[in-house]
Amino acid sequence: MAEAQSAARQLQSYQLRVKSRQRLDNLGLVISVFRLPPGTDTPDLVAQVQEDLPDLDLDTNQRYQLLNARRRYAQQMIAWPKDTGACSGQFRIGMLDTPVNDQHPALTDSQLTRRNFVRGPSAEALHGTAVASLLVGSVNSETPGLLPGSTLWAAEVFRQRGERTDTSTEILLSALDWLVGQEVQAINLSLGGERNRVFELALEKLLGSQILLIAAAGNQGPEAPPSFPAAQPGVIAVTAVDAAERLYPDANRGDYIDLAAPGMDIWAADGETAGRYHTGTSFAAPLVTAASLLARQQGADLMAAVKDLGPTGRDDRFGRGLVQVGTWCN
Repeated sequence: MAEAQSAARQLQSYQLRVKSRQRLDNLGLVISVFRLPPGTDTPDLVAQVQEDLPDLDLDTNQRYQLLNARRRYAQQMIAWPKDTGACSGQFRIGMLDTPVNDQHPALTDSQLTRRNFVRGPSAEALHGTAVASLLVGSVNSETPGLLPGSTLWAAEVFRQRGERTDTSTEILLSALDWLVGQEVQAINLSLGGERNRVFELALEKLLGSQILLIAAAGNQGPEAPPSFPAAQPGVIAVTAVDAAERLYPDANRGDYIDLAAPGMDIWAADGETAGRYHTGTSFAAPLVTAASLLARQQGADLMAAVKDLGPTGRDDRFGRGLVQVGTWCN
């Protein structure tokens, strides 16, 4: 806190005033949000401050978007065991997403804890409910999850601003701090945006604590720049393929892509009481989140347990290939 107060004094010369400040004890951070003077050219100001004060972890309060763009082929395609038996466990999973409808039939029997971090109107509970059902949905439901015996902590971070659904760095850090306090083993990040120095710092702390971070690779197309947090070193970046192992046409490409998983026409819960088909790298990420937990439990190499797709070896479209749980868990 003393460092944060000192930084605020230094930033007064740039006419920056503290808008809000909070301690994130589980991350070991204090985050301060500053109000900009009218007419400020934000990128130029940030660049100037970073040049003048290189030891200060400062960046914009970055906006992030959901990465969603639909069959029940997904589990079979990654050789997910029909009966996990000994190759299972009661994992502690976190997720950053939209609100989750915990009264959905696919989730009523699940071990699910929700917490809303949004001030103002929240986004609808469609995307988050779908992701949650893929992870821990009831085995008796039409939309069975991958790890129904596990506990899920759902940090609801997306807000609705007119026609736009987004979140911010400040909200994400508060949610991450809560998830660390719940001692989660992995966090599913079906969201993306530009690189952000402050968000990156928080994720580095989580990676240093051996928390698995799995992120959707992005749906901005083959010419798009890298999507973060997927492109951050240490985060597992997941792209999406269809039932014929073809790459999702709108998926990002690049040397940061790690793994591929089914993400087109994936059947999962909707925001109300039924199910529907979903498409996007958002829905490939939960499959790898579940697989990464089993891999760690079994001492398996997740990155080696793949089916090579595209050019031989690693490539910028499919990464190392299609994850294959059945090679070490059957």
